[in-house]
Amino acid sequence: MDIVKDSHGDYSLKHRKESLADTYVKHREEFIQWSIRRYNVTADQAMEVYQESVVIFYENLISGKIEVLSSSAKTYLFAIGKNKLREFFRTRVKLTQQDEQILERLSEEPDSGKEPFFKIMEKNFLRLNERCRELLSLFYFEQMTMDQISDQLSYKNVDSTKNQKYKCLKQLRDYCEEEVTG
Repeated sequence: MDIVKDSHGDYSLKHRKESLADTYVKHREEFIQWSIRRYNVTADQAMEVYQESVVIFYENLISGKIEVLSSSAKTYLFAIGKNKLREFFRTRVKLTQQDEQILERLSEEPDSGKEPFFKIMEKNFLRLNERCRELLSLFYFEQMTMDQISDQLSYKNVDSTKNQKYKCLKQLRDYCEEEVTG
């Protein structure tokens, strides 16, 4: 059920809550699967973002920010979710500007049969040497600090770890760009 205001410009509170509950249940699983596939988050992280998105959706409804949806409730909800997922990465993972650009391309919907950028990145991640894969995994997925990574991978110091991370990311970007531009 899509949520829109009626011809009188409002819903009864009961109807609004029932509609929101229907929308929540109807799109929850699809959103979680989409988030996991597109953004490589855990199911718990996807659920957290989905719940935040539904709350924002509801707040936009009751505040009058949404008069009438020009799209389906699902499209509006997924757009909020997409922005929340991007925010999730910005706040939980230290991103460089180039990482932001990769994340932007990752979040784009696949178009005209092109391979989604995430798949390209994943494939090229496997082309990296084992040391680079481990370093990047520890930093981005395990969210370890440079100090922790330096200790675990026996780098001489934090600066050499940062330098190696930069080189690994550059190599990954080069591989991805090479594949995207052909």
